[in-house]
This record gives sequence, C-alpha cells and structure tokens, in this order.
Amino acid sequence: MSKVKAQVITINYAGFEIEGLIFEGKRYISVSQFSRLLPDSVTQNNATRQVKTLAGKDSPLPKIPSELNSRPINVITLDEFEKVILAATFKGDKTAKAMVEASINTTISMAFDSALGIERVTRDYLADFNALVASKQTRRELTDTWQQCYEMTGQFPTYGKHTKDFYEAIGLLERYEEYDALGLTKNERRDYTFRHHFLSKEDRDKITDGEKSIQALIMYMDLTVDEAIQKLKEKLKR
Repeated sequence: MSKVKAQVITINYAGFEIEGLIFEGKRYISVSQFSRLLPDSVTQNNATRQVKTLAGKDSPLPKIPSELNSRPINVITLDEFEKVILAATFKGDKTAKAMVEASINTTISMAFDSALGIERVTRDYLADFNALVASKQTRRELTDTWQQCYEMTGQFPTYGKHTKDFYEAIGLLERYEEYDALGLTKNERRDYTFRHHFLSKEDRDKITDGEKSIQALIMYMDLTVDEAIQKLKEKLKR
C-alpha cells in the first residue's frame, strides 16, 4: 500500500457537504457518507455492504489511505457513484430520485444556455442543482405528510384544492392561476414546471419556507391540512 495519502476536498452536492478524495490521479467518494446522503437506502452500520450492492459489485470495494481515518477507508469511483444513485432511485429512494430529476433539469438548462450563447459560471448551475434537490425533497415530504393526515382523519384526498389554498396563503395564487391558464399537457408540465421555470428565486424560496411551515404545523401541532394552511395564512398576514 502506498504511503502517500489521498487529497481530501469538501464538495457541496445536493445540499450535503461530502468528502471527495483524489488518489493517484483518480477521484473517489468515501462509502461511510452514504448513510447521510441516502438515508432511505444506506444505514451507518451496513454502509459498505449496502453501497456495494447498489453499485452492483461482486469484488471488495477499494481502500485508500487518507486523513479521514488512521486506517484505509472504503471508497467508490465516480462511475460507481452514478450506479449507486440510479439503483437507489429504482428502489424508490426519495433523495436519489430528487438528485436524478435535478440533474436532468440542470443539464438541459446548461444545453439551452450554451445554444443561446448565455454564459454562466459552473457554481451558478451547481447552486440551481442544489436548490432543485432541496425543493423536490421538501415537496415530497409535504405530500407524504398530507397523505398521512388524510388517512388519519379519514378525509378524502383533495390535493388540488389544498395546493391552491396553499399558494393563496403565501400570496402566489395569481401566479399559480396564470401558469394553470397556459393549458399545458402533463408532459409539458414536466418540462416547464411552475416552480422552476415560472417563478423567481424569491418566490421559490417563499414556497419552500411555506411548505416547511405547513409540515411542522401538521406534524407537531396535530392540525389537519386545512387548519395548517389557515394557520400559515394568519401568520403571514401579521
């Protein structure tokens, strides 16, 4: 084993700070971090075995020396990282799915900007990617919370009504109705989303903050969806 230790760098990826390693000219990611990155798929005690399975590897994972541990640590390559994220997505991992969706959105935006001659620095695209992952996770968590609330109260799911009520509560109902009036098909709505192509960053932040507030009101104050939205509306009017 080489006495040279890997260079360790901190990477801001999908809202997480993860350690990247450079060793003998190759790039790696330590396996121990995946319990934070993909908590639905990887546990801290079984991270090596679970990441190896997701990566589709039969042979042992490579170990490299670094300052992160006195002993060589298990790592995967960037190609294997891709396989892990995709495998976790197919298993239904919400964080992994948000990463894949945000990656597609960000790269197609990069392609459009390039074709239009729009110059943006890499950090701007990374900031967009990280924001997309965070908002997708928050939205899915909120939807799950609504569903649990519907089931516990025996209420028939009314996502459409509550979505409009929510946008009214945070002062974005007119913008939502303008978007709705475009008459986009389901596929067109995937490509031209309300949140990420129709609103400013300030409005997107307002939505994310509102969603977190609604979720907290339902989970910790035991309110119904209607009560939580009304409570948020009253709070924002003060």
